[in-house]
Amino acid sequence: MRKKRITSFIIAAFLLPCAVLAPVTEIRAEESGAGTGESGEANKTDGLEEEIVTLEDAKETLASYEDEETQWQEIYIDSVEDLQNFSKDCWLDTWSFNKKVYLTADLDLTGSDFVSVPTFGGYFDGQGHTISGLSIRDAVSYTGLFCETQRSAVIVDLNVKGSVKPSGSQIIVGGIVGDNRGIILNCRFDGVVEGKDYVGGIAGLNEISGVLLNCVCSGKVTGAHYTGGIVGDNMGNVAGCTNDSDVNISGKEQEKAIEDINELSQYTADLLESGESGGQDEKEASLNSNTIDSGGIAGLSTGIIQLCTNNGSIGYEHVGYNAGGIVGRQSGYVYFCENKGLVCGRKDVGGIAGQTEPYVAIDLSKDIAYQLAENIDIMHDLAGRMLDDAGTESDAVYGRLSVIQDFADKALDDTAYLADQTVAWTDGMVSSANEAINRLDYVMDEAGKQNGMLDQTRDAAGNVKNAAMFPEDLMGLWQCKLRYRTQDEVLSVARQYQKEGIKIDQIVIDFFHWTLQGDWKFDKKYWPDPKAMVDELHAMGIKVIVSVWPSVDRKSENFGPMMERGLLIRTERGAAQTYDYQGDCVEIDPFNPETRKYIWEVCKKNYYDYGIDAFWLDNSEPDYGVYDFENYRYYNGPALSVSNMYPQMFSRAFYDEMAKEEGKNVVNLLRCAWAGSQKYGNVVWSGDVPSTFEAFADQIQCGLNMGLAGIPWWTTDIGGFMTDDVNDEDFRQLLIRWYQFAVYSPVLRMHGDRGPYNIPPLDERDWGGGYLHTGQPNELWSYGEDNYAIMKKYYDIRISMHDYIRSLYEEAHTNGSPLLRAMFYEFPEDEKCWELQDQYMFGNKYLIAPILHLNEWKRDVYLPAGKWKLTSTGEIFDGGCTISVDAPIDYMPVLEKQA
Repeated sequence: MRKKRITSFIIAAFLLPCAVLAPVTEIRAEESGAGTGESGEANKTDGLEEEIVTLEDAKETLASYEDEETQWQEIYIDSVEDLQNFSKDCWLDTWSFNKKVYLTADLDLTGSDFVSVPTFGGYFDGQGHTISGLSIRDAVSYTGLFCETQRSAVIVDLNVKGSVKPSGSQIIVGGIVGDNRGIILNCRFDGVVEGKDYVGGIAGLNEISGVLLNCVCSGKVTGAHYTGGIVGDNMGNVAGCTNDSDVNISGKEQEKAIEDINELSQYTADLLESGESGGQDEKEASLNSNTIDSGGIAGLSTGIIQLCTNNGSIGYEHVGYNAGGIVGRQSGYVYFCENKGLVCGRKDVGGIAGQTEPYVAIDLSKDIAYQLAENIDIMHDLAGRMLDDAGTESDAVYGRLSVIQDFADKALDDTAYLADQTVAWTDGMVSSANEAINRLDYVMDEAGKQNGMLDQTRDAAGNVKNAAMFPEDLMGLWQCKLRYRTQDEVLSVARQYQKEGIKIDQIVIDFFHWTLQGDWKFDKKYWPDPKAMVDELHAMGIKVIVSVWPSVDRKSENFGPMMERGLLIRTERGAAQTYDYQGDCVEIDPFNPETRKYIWEVCKKNYYDYGIDAFWLDNSEPDYGVYDFENYRYYNGPALSVSNMYPQMFSRAFYDEMAKEEGKNVVNLLRCAWAGSQKYGNVVWSGDVPSTFEAFADQIQCGLNMGLAGIPWWTTDIGGFMTDDVNDEDFRQLLIRWYQFAVYSPVLRMHGDRGPYNIPPLDERDWGGGYLHTGQPNELWSYGEDNYAIMKKYYDIRISMHDYIRSLYEEAHTNGSPLLRAMFYEFPEDEKCWELQDQYMFGNKYLIAPILHLNEWKRDVYLPAGKWKLTSTGEIFDGGCTISVDAPIDYMPVLEKQA
């Protein structure tokens, strides 16, 4: 009989030098009597999906291949030709069943036309031999020596040396197997593995039935998402594995690490010297710019990782999210693992796990809800029997057992009530889902009506007509980078723009120009005369915006006074800490009017009185070190109740005071916003988005949705925020395509964190304006003459549209119309326009069709009814059809609606 129960527990991983607590909360089904075996492993997975193969299950599979009654067909491979023929035979997914394959000699694939084994479901015994010279370069996903292994597959005692680097943005890439559903035992990969997503030294993806046991990887492994030294994404069981490879490290670190790996042998040294570095290394490094989920054993794991060791370096400083010595991000089991390597990243970095998440599996069958009541009922009956037996023996014992039975009675009543309420809650969820579907249908019907949902939403958001008129002198180019470290750097950039004949409207001074977080003032060592700097910039017609974070370091001169006066966020339990990037910090509580008054007075004295024009209110969610909203409390109530208002209240600390100046149109930059925030002078930008074409496509939707939400002032980081190599041609192509789009958006703003990170710090202190890293130059001329010419061309287009852009801002001010408009906003009667996501209207005149893919030189554009002029040729098209438009690198398709 299968018993089910509700549990909530914490798995503690007791490790030699370090440990991680992995919270796991779940509703689960489990075999009665399942527990932990003598070896200490989770034999029945103790809470994860039952299908995960345990080590005991794996032993049974291995033993099945020793069954003498089964008729096995034995195949022996002693040459490259034999291996090639074997690979061809494996195109049929059933061919390898009931076959035992033995590698009887070392093989060198160098110069051969070997193609990966497509699929394998039998037993492959490498017998300790080595297959070297593996080289995979074709544009294929699901690749490795084996493309995929089936659930019945076993690969044992095999060594592989080589380079698995499929061209393009490929996924599911592994040194030995791309997608593993079987067992890989005592195998080793030495070399280089590179892909986009799901990249691992042994396997790209380890499915829920997969087992990786006693495997080793050395070399380097590179990917953008879900990258691990052993496996990219683990849903199964990884045990006893060792990673000696370096995962997602920068170029110089890669070279040093390769030299330090003795096991990699002369093969890898020769491989790197033979031309695999150079331009290709730049491409590899560019993948690191947006790394998410990087780990020594696994990038992402919802399965089991046990008894594993990482010796490799993971990630690099200041870039990448969720980097861990064992696993980048995990919601499964991690125990008895050891990390000996260096782990670096931008955020969520850990010696064992970069980020842990709860694993939740919900079964809504009713017997779960009643199971606890049944067990309490059993306890009640047992207590009754004991009362009967003990009644004549001792009054004292009888009295104590009576108390126990009373507790059982109460517990039985309470659990019965709980079970009834749980079932009622489940029924209510179903009812609510049905009701939500009905409401969604209503929303879709109402959305397109004149004076319907959209107009009413704008009114509910605080009447977007009250958004101020955007200043004309900010409608051009904003210049920014991470980060200008001194006032001389800022002035030299502004002076160069003036020499180039390019007018920038605003220049941005980014974070850590300050002494400490929460001091809210320039570090005088690097900003000796801010007022003189601002005066010179104003003389050039350039406004100045400065970054302000809500975090206050305990070492800050403002921490003591603010903590004593209750002006910081409070924690319900544990230490008073809410943020830990570059300091031990607590963030301000802007819901408290005294807090808003305090920070304005400090920022006015240290910035505004120097002539600083605006404030970049970064980290305004706020950016917590741990997103445990139950633990935070504001002046207005618990974080769970009021957190969404945080950015608005933060911005109002500045807006409310700045708006008191007569004729002042306040324009501050904010990372997020709440409904109605358009009234408080906020330009909202989309945050630290990756430098990828996928993220670029997301920006279109982001900008359109912000406009529909009633917030017309919006911008994005041109080129994305993070890239590891500004010299990478693919990134430069992305930058140009992003820039072309931004010209036809509300705010044209250059920004980004540009690698490689080889610029030395200005200061050896661990605080102040000089110690933190800076990125490469990010001015228009920073990306080569050809790209500079294209950006100047589009800058001129932006300037030529000044009067038109001003008219769009006037519309936003008077009737709430966004500048960036979904196609259906202008053409609600055209059903096709409700389906389009990759083109939009800039106002009512220009149809914009951004280029959203690498090496895309032509694209289709749908034209609604009317006549349209293609801006590149002047050709006129009739609407109601789709046309194909050429898109060379210096042109993004734009069509002008004819009157």
